[in-house]
Amino acid sequence: MFAYCMNNPVNNVDSAGMRPVNVNLANHLGEYGGSKTVPVGTSITGEDIIGVMKDIGEAFGRFIDFVTNDDEMRALENGPISFYRYRLVVHLPWDIDPFSFGAIFVGRDAKNWDIAVETMQHEYGHCVHMSQIGVIPYFVTVAIPSLI
Repeated sequence: MFAYCMNNPVNNVDSAGMRPVNVNLANHLGEYGGSKTVPVGTSITGEDIIGVMKDIGEAFGRFIDFVTNDDEMRALENGPISFYRYRLVVHLPWDIDPFSFGAIFVGRDAKNWDIAVETMQHEYGHCVHMSQIGVIPYFVTVAIPSLI
C-alpha cells in the first residue's frame, strides 16, 4: 500500500513518482535551511550526502576531543559532566572534596582550589588503580581506608 515511500509514509515522500525522499535527512541538509520542510519532489544528491557525512565527521571529532581531554582545568571548568583522559568527571552541586570510584566526582568549587590540577591527577590515578586491581580489592584496600 505504501510502496511508493518504502512503506514509511511518515519519514519518506515521493510526490514526483521518481523515488522516495527521506524527509529527516533532507531537512538536515543546509540547502533546505535545516528546519524547513523539503520541497515536494526534491531529490538528494551525492554532494548533499557528502555534506552530511562531513558534519557527522566533525561532530565525531569534537566528541573524541571531549573524551580524550588531558587538560585538568578544562575538565574542572566544564559541567555537569566532562572527561579527563577517558575518565568521566561528574560535577556535583555541593562543596565536597573530590573523590573517585570508577569516575571522578568533584564539588562545585574544585576548580578554584590552589591544588586543583594536582587533585585531578591524584583522582585520575585512583581510577587507573581501580581498573588495574578490580572493584572489590580497590574498595577494601583504598576506598574504605580513605573514608576512615
